Amino acid sequence: MSQYYYALSTLPALSLEQDIFPSPEKFLEICADWLSQKDLRLVHLSTLSPDTNGADEENVSNDVLVRWRTFESELRNEMAKLRGTRLKRDTTTFLRTDESGVAFQGFGVVAELVRSAVGEPSPYLGEKILNQLRWSFLDELLVGHIFDAQALQVYYLKLQILARNSYFNLELGEKQFQKQYQSLSAKISAADQPQN
Repeated sequence: MSQYYYALSTLPALSLEQDIFPSPEKFLEICADWLSQKDLRLVHLSTLSPDTNGADEENVSNDVLVRWRTFESELRNEMAKLRGTRLKRDTTTFLRTDESGVAFQGFGVVAELVRSAVGEPSPYLGEKILNQLRWSFLDELLVGHIFDAQALQVYYLKLQILARNSYFNLELGEKQFQKQYQSLSAKISAADQPQN
């Protein structure tokens, strides 16, 4: 595995609470200047979605991709099961499975925190719990990887979480809600008016 001391040492440290960070797109531009084509491809394949589009021998043996996809599949399956139970629906068709058809299943802390997140009255607070769980898992993936391509893969995944978090803006959400509410109220009022 190649070492990328300079590329990683020039990047700012990341924390889940920060508002200012390089965009994932900018990060990929930086990587294009420093990484081998193989390592750049692995960074590109490191996405928040556990789908294995473009799976080949190279990325199915990559430790970060395998462990991340398994973890995220477990997390999403736990959410699907909990939501299915609430809606009294069979979730087996929605569960993600491995190559042999066995559904990924979260254990211990994963299942417990997913239950906590799904139980939150606010989707925003639930998302914060899930993202903290994801961030902690990514920190675990960094163990033993400081200046290599796997560290860059984890960095890219963290940037994607931060970018997603930036869409959860309370003020913008409140304005959008008020706009939708007023539009709906106007339509209901118009429908209640007698037709001539």
